[in-house]
Amino acid sequence: MLSLRPLGVDDAEALHEMLQRNAAHLTQRGDFDEEVALTVDEVRARLDDGIVRFGIDDDGNLVGHLALVPVNPPSWTVGYWVDAAHCGRGVCTEAVRLALDEARALGAVDLYAGVTHGNEPSVAVLRKVGFSVEADLDTYTRFKRAL
Repeated sequence: MLSLRPLGVDDAEALHEMLQRNAAHLTQRGDFDEEVALTVDEVRARLDDGIVRFGIDDDGNLVGHLALVPVNPPSWTVGYWVDAAHCGRGVCTEAVRLALDEARALGAVDLYAGVTHGNEPSVAVLRKVGFSVEADLDTYTRFKRAL
């Protein structure tokens, strides 16, 4: 069963290992170059930076990351990625669906997401969960969903 579980500094090594294992997958469009380059200590510091971070958990296995970021509360953004071995199985769609409730609990009334041009699987995830295009920018498309 898929769930979101809060990530903390004790998850730094597991998250760093997953970032390294998925470096080619996560950087193919330039989306996560900065994250893949982080050391374990830098990952640990990010896990304590005030952003609401979740591990995407599939039956006890960490298979991805999802973050809710207060950009201009009550508007928040959602960002996510999943281990390459779990792509195409509905994991991101279900994780974003679960994140809607988490965002509401934080007081969000609007949720935004940015998708790098060419990342059609992520576009499909957002559309399935009710997001619509708000703006097409230079390198990415901004999506919005009212909560």
